[in-house]
Amino acid sequence: MKKRIRTISFLLTIVVLTSCFLACCATTTSTQQVADNQQSEPGNSVIEHQPYAARGDNDEVFIGDISDLSFVFEEEISADSFPVFLDKYPTGQEGALFQYDQSMIDMMTENLIEFMKILYDKDDVSEYAIEQFPPEMDVIKVFYESDSIDIYSDLSGISVGTSEFGIVEDIGDDNLLENTLIQAALKYMNIDNPKTVPVVVYNESGEIYQYQFTITEATEDFFENVYNNSFSYIKVIHYPDSTQVLLIIRSEDISEQSANEQIVTYEEAEEYIRTNYDVPDDSSINAEIYYSSSVREGYYVPCYKFYVEDSIDDTPERTAYDVVHIPMTVLVTS
Repeated sequence: MKKRIRTISFLLTIVVLTSCFLACCATTTSTQQVADNQQSEPGNSVIEHQPYAARGDNDEVFIGDISDLSFVFEEEISADSFPVFLDKYPTGQEGALFQYDQSMIDMMTENLIEFMKILYDKDDVSEYAIEQFPPEMDVIKVFYESDSIDIYSDLSGISVGTSEFGIVEDIGDDNLLENTLIQAALKYMNIDNPKTVPVVVYNESGEIYQYQFTITEATEDFFENVYNNSFSYIKVIHYPDSTQVLLIIRSEDISEQSANEQIVTYEEAEEYIRTNYDVPDDSSINAEIYYSSSVREGYYVPCYKFYVEDSIDDTPERTAYDVVHIPMTVLVTS
């Protein structure tokens, strides 16, 4: 493929509950461009920038079976515009781009206590020593740590690293939703009708590198599914050679809408990829939609995440895909 550096990167790197793994499109836009977006006519969009992958300027490559992912289809995107949300707690390479106050720390503490009460089935968890990263740190978290479990609370939700509750065994036995830890997460998130999307990530040798499971509320609403996949979900990550599991509970309130902005259509984005990348005629192209916090500082911007078939193997697990991220609302008019 053109503009391609064959660096294998994967859907996700273990982090302690930040929105960084959602931030995949390091492209900025000016106020004037935003105004242009809102005045543009459908079907007259020009994508001026290059699509950026998740790791700097290198293309992102995924090896595995993508059949369970939540792909969108052109006919599903019926609107000419898409909402952009305010990011109340933006972060950058230098850390938080906002000032923490006591109300934020109180909220993180209350969320941690609420989750621990559910997990340990206790009305009082004062016996567990809850600590706080010092205020001089770039990012403040409230946490509980022991020899077998670490639970962190920040402004976007809860993260848990543990080998307890038999969760590794339940992953292997396909009993994930019945696991005590997952049951606590479901109750904490008020998920009554869970939908689980499993993904197995392989390395270049065809060996399993990572297991991922994303759990959201199952709905029939197109936009609600997009929203949940970005802001309201449970994600389980496990490496085959590890006894630990990382649980991420994303429960951020993204209620402040900035504007509805004119979108790059699915057809335009796909045409851009086929024009700028050497895509074989028989290669499939599929896309997810998610929200990124690094396209435009202080905002969550919708993005396409295209999976472009590259090298095709006899088995789905060995198929390689180039992953191209294209912001839906960063465009100018022709």
